[in-house]
Amino acid sequence: MNPHGEDIEGMTHCLTDYLNICTDVVSPVKTVRCYPNNKPWVTREVKTVLNKKKAAFRSRYREAMKAAQQEVKHCVKEAKDSYRRKVEQKLRENPHEGKQHEGSQGRCEDHHRSQHKDQSRREGQWRGSQGRKPRTATGRKVEQKLRENPYEGKQHEGSQGSLQIGRVPTLWKTSRIVPVPKKNRPSELNDFRPVALTSHLMKTLERLFLSLLRPQVQHAQDRLQFAYQPGVGVEDAILYLLHRAHSHLDKGSGTVRILFLDFSSAFNTIQPTLLRDKLSRMGVDPQLMDWISDLPHWQTTTKELVIDFGRSRPRPRPVLLEGAEVEAVDSYRYLGLWIDNKLDWTTHTSHLYGKTQSRMYFLRRLRSFNICSKLLQMFYQSVVASVLFYTVVCWGGSISKKDTSRLDKLIRRAGSVVGMKLDSLVTVAESRTLDKLLDIMDNASHPLHTVISNQRSLFSERLLLPKCRTNRLKNSFVHHAITLYNSSHKGGGGHRSSSVIP
Repeated sequence: MNPHGEDIEGMTHCLTDYLNICTDVVSPVKTVRCYPNNKPWVTREVKTVLNKKKAAFRSRYREAMKAAQQEVKHCVKEAKDSYRRKVEQKLRENPHEGKQHEGSQGRCEDHHRSQHKDQSRREGQWRGSQGRKPRTATGRKVEQKLRENPYEGKQHEGSQGSLQIGRVPTLWKTSRIVPVPKKNRPSELNDFRPVALTSHLMKTLERLFLSLLRPQVQHAQDRLQFAYQPGVGVEDAILYLLHRAHSHLDKGSGTVRILFLDFSSAFNTIQPTLLRDKLSRMGVDPQLMDWISDLPHWQTTTKELVIDFGRSRPRPRPVLLEGAEVEAVDSYRYLGLWIDNKLDWTTHTSHLYGKTQSRMYFLRRLRSFNICSKLLQMFYQSVVASVLFYTVVCWGGSISKKDTSRLDKLIRRAGSVVGMKLDSLVTVAESRTLDKLLDIMDNASHPLHTVISNQRSLFSERLLLPKCRTNRLKNSFVHHAITLYNSSHKGGGGHRSSSVIP
């Protein structure tokens, strides 16, 4: 800060220009032109042979045409084989390929054994079995080094000056707006989602300041906040919502009314004054409040989903929001999962079937290049299975046999393309359900941790099944996961099982 004094903008431009020069010197730049009709295996040699073929056809000599056709066929075959080897090499170089996830059965047994072993002794044995590792400079170590003493030190002149002044440099706040289509065929402006891309320096600075802000607001965070929290995510938010809905409907005398409020541009329309007042009540550092406030009437799209299985009860009165009646819908897409008023997941599986069908096309196209089965399976897990088994722990135990058979048919079709037998829907659902249950049991801050812990047996390590009146609650996550947990547990000890009360 000494050469520029209090001129934070001048220092920012100087630092950014220097980093850009370093980037231009180290990173090579290559311009590649791509056209919609270009095939990935069409090389310069293939184009040359195709031009010879066109010249031979224009000459109208039968022998020249036949020879050119054979040459094109041979050259295209070699180009496809070369492209196949290139794709296989790229996929083999993937550092995450060799990382295998431990099975649910083994993890469950380890969970039982860990209750009787000393944690410190295991950690000592683990450290003793490891050899001396060479000193490396990973991204995590660099970030940890930068986080040390963020308020003082010459190595933090940029972040220190910005934090002391309470201003974010204009250059770092500048972002590029990229419209991302919400639909396959957008036709109007509302079909695009504007995404603001900031510089890497700004992203790094936000990470550093986040490490300062998180400990100061940890005491005021809502226990039911699932976003930006370690150990919880989309599946946990949906599971908690469904557990409350199933538990209330199981009583047989109530109605579940779910109100979905979608704030339009919520993060972009935050009022700095209100945000500053709330941060002040949380006890956030004043300099950090000034910096956050320098970062750049809400409209809402509200829907109501009514779930009621009573036959004689009248429809509940509509909800009024600012004098307008909230629209009641039969199904709603909540965090990527379609929830309908019957809780039978037919609507969700229909959307899932169509989306998976479209991705199967790319799997078939990849097989046309004679890619090996191992790499085809990797592509299936990354592109097809990631969509097919999304939030499967929420609906895998209560899906109908018809929908299960329909999705299993897709899996068998994908297995014929890959060339090996793939896990069925039930197998994947049970494995992930057991994994999710163990995660909840290990996370004391999870909203469902108390629900699971209260079911522990006093005579064994098994979990007691709570009583239920309906099959809907019996097939829900908590009951289904406890059943899998008890069946995977090796050992004696009686446990109480529940039966559906007629």
